[in-house]
Amino acid sequence: MIKKNISFIKTLITITFFTISFKMIKKIKKTSPKTSPKSNQLNNCSINNLQDLADLFPKNVDQIKKYINNAEILLESNLVSFLNSLDQESFNVYDKMVKDFSESLTILKVLEMVSPNEEIRKNCLDESIKFTNLIINKIEFNKDVYDKLKLAKVSTELNYSLAEKIVELEKDGINLAKNQRLEIEKIVNQINQISSEFDFAINQDTPIIEVSKEEKNKLKPDLIKLIKDDKITLNTPAFRILIEQANISSLREKCWRAYLNRAPENKARLKELIKKRAELANMLGFKNYASYDLSNQMAKNSETALSFLNNLIKPIKLKTKLEFERMIKDLPETVILENNKLKPWDLRFVQEDFRQKNLNINQEEIAKYFESKNTLEGLLKIYESFFNIEFKQVNHDNLFWDKDVIALELYENNQLKSYVLLDLYPRDNKYSHACQITLVPAYQDCKSACLVIANFPKSDVKNPSLLKYQDVVTFFHEFGHALHSMLGRTVISFKSGTNVKTDFVEMPSQMLEEWLKEPEILKSISKHYQTGAALPEQMIKSLAEMDKFDAGFNYSTQIYYALLSLTLFEILSENKNLDSKDYFNDHCKQIYNNIMDHIDYVPNDFLSSFGHLNGYGAKYYGYLWSKVFALDLFNKIKKENFSSQIGQKYKEIILQPGGTKDPSDMIKEFLNRDPNSDAFFKAIGI
Repeated sequence: MIKKNISFIKTLITITFFTISFKMIKKIKKTSPKTSPKSNQLNNCSINNLQDLADLFPKNVDQIKKYINNAEILLESNLVSFLNSLDQESFNVYDKMVKDFSESLTILKVLEMVSPNEEIRKNCLDESIKFTNLIINKIEFNKDVYDKLKLAKVSTELNYSLAEKIVELEKDGINLAKNQRLEIEKIVNQINQISSEFDFAINQDTPIIEVSKEEKNKLKPDLIKLIKDDKITLNTPAFRILIEQANISSLREKCWRAYLNRAPENKARLKELIKKRAELANMLGFKNYASYDLSNQMAKNSETALSFLNNLIKPIKLKTKLEFERMIKDLPETVILENNKLKPWDLRFVQEDFRQKNLNINQEEIAKYFESKNTLEGLLKIYESFFNIEFKQVNHDNLFWDKDVIALELYENNQLKSYVLLDLYPRDNKYSHACQITLVPAYQDCKSACLVIANFPKSDVKNPSLLKYQDVVTFFHEFGHALHSMLGRTVISFKSGTNVKTDFVEMPSQMLEEWLKEPEILKSISKHYQTGAALPEQMIKSLAEMDKFDAGFNYSTQIYYALLSLTLFEILSENKNLDSKDYFNDHCKQIYNNIMDHIDYVPNDFLSSFGHLNGYGAKYYGYLWSKVFALDLFNKIKKENFSSQIGQKYKEIILQPGGTKDPSDMIKEFLNRDPNSDAFFKAIGI
């Protein structure tokens, strides 16, 4: 997850503790590493078939070097073409230049996240840092580029996009004196270096914990399979299973401490990142980085975002109190309250125990209805009907980095429009959460491509790949980003798909999550892996009750993350407290204790692996902000019985414009009124 402090070098990962969402806001293009750069013909398409898509990815270190060399040559060529272009065509030439360098950078970042080859991952990290710095120097801080854009002549539909681009460049200091721009560029390059290393450290750190003989003897039989040579590799699926189901307090604590204290070397990087971002904001005339970061968002400023979050705290805390009081009436034997609070490693275990005892929910039994391939088929059928599209799975003969990668084609009006790759199962050193990445943007008549990464349980000779209910929610969420990426087809590439304001980008994916609370939807996508039966009515009712029951603790966690995100980036660089040994823990504890009345704060280095502090900066509040809109829109769609007619309207008004329109205007047009939070509070039982 990388978020640069300039308009086009934006790579966004959306990470929550249990549902994670990723999006790269500006992406890049590159020819096959085996070929020379393509010509400067306007709007040339990156891919025509699946082989073209596979050829975008270098296969070894030598190809990476050729790849980046071609990308640099193409960047220089595109820049010359842009500066020499006519005013009537300059914005399109500019868009091609951005498309080309963005795709190239994206390919490097993807391989850094998913390649099984350590040498490739490390080379992609190094080359992406250097290439990003080149883009910063040649494009983002090039006054000639800004001056040329100021002269551009565009059609009415592009006025918004051009005006936003010019405002972004001005916000980033393009009109400052040359010596000031050079200082800002230097800081941005330093931030790029820190950000890249921060993400890389998280991706490479998969903890391994030792299991004692006593713990192994007490462990439930279905969890023993996680142990190899008295050790557990604590990837994300293993962590979730153990923290929810391990009936041994010492093992849950061990898992929690290991997982939350990943990438300890990032602690120093985070301090430097906060200082450098604060320094950047001050040089650009903002009081702090949060003010800078939110100035072009829907919220406009940190005061509005903080007010939004603070208005949620009281009702959410009341909901959490009711949940806590219900849960502690019958605690599991291995859980002991201290000062009437749970330990953090016990929360998910207690919630799971409560579900089984009181809501008749057995996650393992429910998972039997969501075998991954069956769930994918059900998910695709729903989207096909609602959006009037068609998916086809393609045999790619191991074209990509892992044999388990699934390739799908998307058709609209019987025309192939896009490819989506699914990398769904964990591997050593693979990105450890779930995300969506645009590989080739959807624009004009060109074919697009995107990638969904997840870490769902993988099948083996004895066990199929069975998804927990939360895994299914994650799947819907990430595929929602993919649909936005593919269906947000615009006339310019850098505003297509998910290239929207950060506090709006989660809205389409969160809207689709709500479908999983509908009985008919759950029936249609569920299929017992042995009997073929749909999810029973009672289980469906229990899942609906579970969503409301868990809402207090779940949203308390989101508020905690959002307040951390905002407040850490309101710190000024001259704040010396940042250098104190326990600053981060003290800061986390203060916010945590204001939100979490019923969970004990235990010191940890969670911030070192909280990738959103890097990718989302101060904007993590966008998850909750978007959720309010998502539920409002979902209610309208539900009232229309999820018909293809309302689906077409949603696609045309919300998805297709990408970032070429103000999201507030799109929401109001779809609802035929101003949005409100009524549906949000009703959905969570307040």
